[in-house]
Amino acid sequence: MRENRKKMRQSAPIKKSVETSNTERKYNLFISPIPLSKKPETDEEKTLIHHNFMATGITYNQLVTNSTHPKSYTIAPAMFNKNYRNRENWASQSVYMLDFDNTITVDQVLDRFKEYGITPNYYYHTFSHTPEKPRFRVVLLTDYENFDRDDCFKILNGLHKVFPEADKKALHPESFLFGGKDCHPITDEPVPFSKLEQMISLFVLDSDDGKTRGIISEEIYDQINDEDRKSVQATEYQVYLEKLRRLKNNTFDFEELYNKVRIFRDFIDGEWLYHSQLFGIASSLIWLKGGAKLFNDTMEQHNLAQRTFYSKEKFKIMSYLKNREYFPTNLKRFSPYQEDFKYCNLITAVRFSSGAIEVIKPQELISLEEGEQIFKTETERIFESTDKNIFIFKVPTGFGKTTFLTKQQGQYIAFPTHTLKDEIGKKMEVPHYVIPQLPTFSSADLNTELSCYYNMGLNEAARLTMTSVASGQHHKYLNVSDQKLAKDYLNGISMEPETGTTILTTHQRALLTDVPNSIVIFDEDPIKDILSISSVNLDDLILLNAKLPKQYRFAEQLEELSTVAPGIVVPIKIAEIPRDILLKILLGNNVKTNVVKFFKASGYIKNEKDPKMISYVTHHVLPQNKKIIIMSATAQVDLYEKLYPGRVEVIDISNIENVGKVYQHTEQSLSRVSLTESSSIEINEEIGYIPAITFKAKKKWFGHIPLMMHFFNVQGFDELRGQDIAVIGTPHYNEIVYRLVAFSIGLNPNNEGKLKTRIVEHGNYRFKFKTFEQKEMQEIQLNLIESELIQAVGRARVLREDCVVELYSNLPLAMAIIDNVRHSF
Repeated sequence: MRENRKKMRQSAPIKKSVETSNTERKYNLFISPIPLSKKPETDEEKTLIHHNFMATGITYNQLVTNSTHPKSYTIAPAMFNKNYRNRENWASQSVYMLDFDNTITVDQVLDRFKEYGITPNYYYHTFSHTPEKPRFRVVLLTDYENFDRDDCFKILNGLHKVFPEADKKALHPESFLFGGKDCHPITDEPVPFSKLEQMISLFVLDSDDGKTRGIISEEIYDQINDEDRKSVQATEYQVYLEKLRRLKNNTFDFEELYNKVRIFRDFIDGEWLYHSQLFGIASSLIWLKGGAKLFNDTMEQHNLAQRTFYSKEKFKIMSYLKNREYFPTNLKRFSPYQEDFKYCNLITAVRFSSGAIEVIKPQELISLEEGEQIFKTETERIFESTDKNIFIFKVPTGFGKTTFLTKQQGQYIAFPTHTLKDEIGKKMEVPHYVIPQLPTFSSADLNTELSCYYNMGLNEAARLTMTSVASGQHHKYLNVSDQKLAKDYLNGISMEPETGTTILTTHQRALLTDVPNSIVIFDEDPIKDILSISSVNLDDLILLNAKLPKQYRFAEQLEELSTVAPGIVVPIKIAEIPRDILLKILLGNNVKTNVVKFFKASGYIKNEKDPKMISYVTHHVLPQNKKIIIMSATAQVDLYEKLYPGRVEVIDISNIENVGKVYQHTEQSLSRVSLTESSSIEINEEIGYIPAITFKAKKKWFGHIPLMMHFFNVQGFDELRGQDIAVIGTPHYNEIVYRLVAFSIGLNPNNEGKLKTRIVEHGNYRFKFKTFEQKEMQEIQLNLIESELIQAVGRARVLREDCVVELYSNLPLAMAIIDNVRHSF
């Protein structure tokens, strides 16, 4: 399977194009720039106009100006070859003009268009217009230029079917129309050609007894497409279409649909609906057994009862949709009811299988070159600015930010781990200093003692011990090599590098010490160090309280800690205890957890499985007087905006097209619990023995040789660059983490009950996931899990490398080609 996939060259998702504004958009047509003050009457006047037509690309504002006094130029709304307007030379057309001569009012024309969601761009009165005998022309500037004359003729003929009051002689591809005496602009927004084609087709089908010979060709229709087809990536289009076709063989519970979707209930109950609402409902029913009959019978029933007055062309909607194999329309595009939006369309409201992924919006991609240019422009702007803001660069894994960082002179750069910091230190191209990591001493007892101090939060005790070792005065640790290690370390962390030297450190140290530089750059997201979650044992707190002097005891709070129900987040309200007293008590007692840090925390929660374990969150604040730059594929933007309102600016260039491919399988959740040895056998049969990133405890089941890395420990590893790999599992955090993070940004997680499987929207997708009820809580959970998946997938460097990643998780990634996308039924 992997070999075949690597060879496949499937169409890429939709790319984002650079568009001009509507006022700058140009429409190709012929214009005769002969000013008119009245309708030409003599042959000489008409010949002069005829011989002065010229090709032009013209904007909306220019057209409005040229159509009316004092210019009143003559317009042929098409392009012609050889710069000569006649039938044979017709080349293309995107502008359509309707001429009305005392047969209908402007308001009646606009209302007929409005019924189909179309707003003409402007209209103008002819020279012979009077209030008693209205004569005017209506102009449509569409967003599609048609190059097929036969289809253009069908459009013009169709417009006459919609507006039999219009002058048919003016509805020919080579027609032209004189200017007028006044003009009435309506909108510079181009008319969606898809809507125009849809309206015309219904009238043509009605006039020709349902025959499709009068509507535009499939080739042209495929070019203009429709919004619902655009929501399906090219790589999934055919599979999705086959799924829809197979639906007609199955029964469908329309009663359940009636109970679930309000807009459908309105239709069945005889509420009058707009065309867009009828069309949206029909686009799903056309794929269901009995759906077409239900649709037409319901309209006819309510028309007979005079509850509705649907015109006869509305009964051709099903014929049109069947011919076009139109995809089900998203409920958000036609239902006025918010409650309906939890479903993608009418079909998925009833049939939504586990693992199914629905596309809400298409993935828009830019090229790597575009992304690099944006990055260059934005970094230059930000470095030059004087703002002390937090600038978040969301860049894909493998983008090249490491190379960028190695060239930064005089900056303070923080990394998530010492390993990554030291690795980048070897690649630096400018003068730099690497703040050292705590060394591993030859004395195992010394390592154990220092580790205990740090676990308890007794950083001062660890520092005093190392100072004693470095000076050779410690009564237990007198090893010469350990003495040198301690001395070098202490000198290293206190050293003040020369001005202009780049300093490399860790996230933790950058947050806990004074930063000398005016700019701090974080490589990867430091949110886990900003909102640091730790644990303390209740017995350690009880022991500490018993040993404290009476004035510092926290008996009342300890009572609360002992009696509060597990799973509830509680604010911490304990008066500060002097550090020297804490130090003295903790050094003399067998305390094993970090009680010191607990007293700096903002909130805690008791573990339901082990009520003696108290998890708590400590908020380390980013410096107010520094410019902060965060570069990460997975930065938690929502959290930063809540923590630092008004200070965050996001430069998101994560939507770059990959060279490699990520194929995602969402049928199983594959959480830490549900990923079993039996399921691993099935996955191994699919992927072969390629390197696999998964949970630490499950690594033995995958690959020939288990990797050093695993979920929650993948950042900085580069050994899998360019290799085909697998990422297996959905890396859920303990629910406690989500609740403490929510508490830290001002939410009340205690309003939430247990996690349940729900239909959620996240990023570009709608899917089922075991999560919270509140949208804000969902986003905290999904963003944290998504970050781990993106980091794991990123180890293959698919952005630049032609390799394949097989991803097994039920949380869909925007970068992935998803097997089960939109296959919800």
